[in-house]
Amino acid sequence: GVNTAIISSAQGLCFAISSDIVKYVTGKIILEGRVRRAYLGISGQNIKLSERIVKYNRLSSKSGVYLTEKYEHKGLNNTELLPGDIIVGLNDTAVQSVSDLHRLLDDRFIGKTIRLLILRNYFVKEISVLAGELSS
Repeated sequence: GVNTAIISSAQGLCFAISSDIVKYVTGKIILEGRVRRAYLGISGQNIKLSERIVKYNRLSSKSGVYLTEKYEHKGLNNTELLPGDIIVGLNDTAVQSVSDLHRLLDDRFIGKTIRLLILRNYFVKEISVLAGELSS
């Protein structure tokens, strides 16, 4: 990985980006001059799911992304998402963490409708969102 931030007063606590992401980003910059990313207009955090919820909803993983906030952004439509939803899948791929979402939301999804599998009130539901482009 590559260190991105260091808190020296915290006994050398470092934050890093995985080597897979570094390879992806450097490849895109070399070939295309920039990295384009799809954007759902949300903030989220990793959450562990109880065995009961996993079994009842027949989920393939024991974690997901808890939606904490939703934002409006030009070029996207996320009206079906609600704060408190838990994202557990994206186009038939399990989503276990925020890192999974970052990895999956590449330039292929910009301007495209994405099927999200969510938990709402502990029950699984499929919704559609239109991904925008993340601008820096």
